[in-house]
Amino acid sequence: FGLMSQPENNGKCMTSFGVVVMSIAGTGMGFISFLYFLSLGYAAALGFSSVFCLWAFNTQQQQQQNSAVVSNLSNVHTSFVLLWAVRMFSFYVHREFINWPQWHKSIKEADAKTTLESKIMAWLTCSIFYALMFSPCLFRMQADANVNWGFIGKSGIALQIFGLALESIAD
Repeated sequence: FGLMSQPENNGKCMTSFGVVVMSIAGTGMGFISFLYFLSLGYAAALGFSSVFCLWAFNTQQQQQQNSAVVSNLSNVHTSFVLLWAVRMFSFYVHREFINWPQWHKSIKEADAKTTLESKIMAWLTCSIFYALMFSPCLFRMQADANVNWGFIGKSGIALQIFGLALESIAD
């Protein structure tokens, strides 16, 4: 993909760029329907960024010399973000097309009033915002595998698992 850089900086700059590219790709769904910038595009941006980081750090960087192995907890954290994105994406699709078809009609009416300029501004704003929201995963994946997660980090993963379970049950 050309999104990884030289081993001397451990790919951090280009991996950050890759997350932005994945976020831009995911939020591009908003050109189908304006609301998708805030719903399906959000889920897709986080999902694409998660897949990219899991791939980049676990496959490509291990092939380069002097690269640290990603910690198991970092992989778990990013994998749960991916699961959450898949859950959210499927919920939004189900809600729009199966549970709430009149909502889909209302969205189409609103889309007719939306200009291309406003879609481009929403696309850029949302994609940058979603890339920044993903940055804790990215920073953890970039950290040395020997960095201790500590009590707060492990508690955060436990809350993440609880939140995913709670939202899945509620949906």
